[in-house]
Amino acid sequence: MLRTLLKRSVARARPLQRARVDTAEPSFASLQREVSLLQAEYLGVQSHVGQFGSSPGYFSLSRRRKREILDMLEGSSDPCLLVDPRPGLRIVDANHAMEAATFTRRSAIAGDKLFAALPGGREGDDVITAFEAYKICAQTLRRHTLPAQRYDIEGAGGEVLLRHWRSQYFPITDDAGSLIYLLNRAVPLIMDQPTNFHRDGMPDAEACAPAYR
Repeated sequence: MLRTLLKRSVARARPLQRARVDTAEPSFASLQREVSLLQAEYLGVQSHVGQFGSSPGYFSLSRRRKREILDMLEGSSDPCLLVDPRPGLRIVDANHAMEAATFTRRSAIAGDKLFAALPGGREGDDVITAFEAYKICAQTLRRHTLPAQRYDIEGAGGEVLLRHWRSQYFPITDDAGSLIYLLNRAVPLIMDQPTNFHRDGMPDAEACAPAYR
């Protein structure tokens, strides 16, 4: 079923991609976004069904490994999000910095599907870029970095706020080295110009290469 839906989406997108009219680009981006959402829903960031097993197996982890995962999440002053790579791409947990940066509560978003809790902008490629970054990290089992990623959030009053982040994606494995979670660490950025980024209250030079703990 998923394969059929993806084929239909791609088939509809190709004519729009070839068309040289201004109105085609948003439609093509919208279709790409729907494809990413479908993949997240039915496969997560797996290459095939069952690639990462049916459950994370958190309770079978050693006490030492559990503490290491908790320290990665809570030990960072940067916003961090722990995500299950399986179908649904659900949020496992978030730290307090992520709560503050996204105007959410960890108790409210834990267990929710990532792109339902944090849908990003409706017109941009927020979801597409984030989904691909999670997938690259999961499939390579290596850290993946996006120096400047746009991902809009919903403000406290319900308004959409334009946001840019320096994002790092980390594979979190069990004691045997099998993938169980993905950790996203996202440093908020302020964009003055396309090539000039800086963190709140920090000089540009430091912002271009923030220190990750």
